[in-house]
Amino acid sequence: LLATGTAYKQVQIYDIRASSTTRRPVLYTPEGLFTHRITTICQLHNTNTLAIGDSTGDCHLVDIRRMHSGKQFSARKQIAKEEIGLGRLVGPGGSIRELVCHPSLPYMACVGLDRKLWTWDVSKRKMMDCVYLKQRLNCALFCADDCWSADGDKNG
Repeated sequence: LLATGTAYKQVQIYDIRASSTTRRPVLYTPEGLFTHRITTICQLHNTNTLAIGDSTGDCHLVDIRRMHSGKQFSARKQIAKEEIGLGRLVGPGGSIRELVCHPSLPYMACVGLDRKLWTWDVSKRKMMDCVYLKQRLNCALFCADDCWSADGDKNG
């Protein structure tokens, strides 16, 4: 499956397998779930959750299994909003440029136009750290090791 974010405030999921004959989205978010254009998407470790960043600095968590493929949610917009969205990670103040997950730990980092690097523990939905940077970044990376400790720690 391939997820895309649009300037029309939707996340669309495509089935890109060779056996798929259609080139239309198989799943998408209902209108009204997001209020601003989508700038970045990151799949979390449990593979059923997407972290979605938008142009105002909101980071939303969305469950793919609860997204819909058509007409069943059109009459129930407010209910669909509550069923699909898992929550919002509080933090960034500018447009989010990149969301990235740690390869083995349940941590996610975010950089954007507010010149800050935000780090969350997505299993607890708690912010771990926020660091002001001197430049605006467009991307971030995690190391592949499992340690997460301060520079002076001997345990990590």
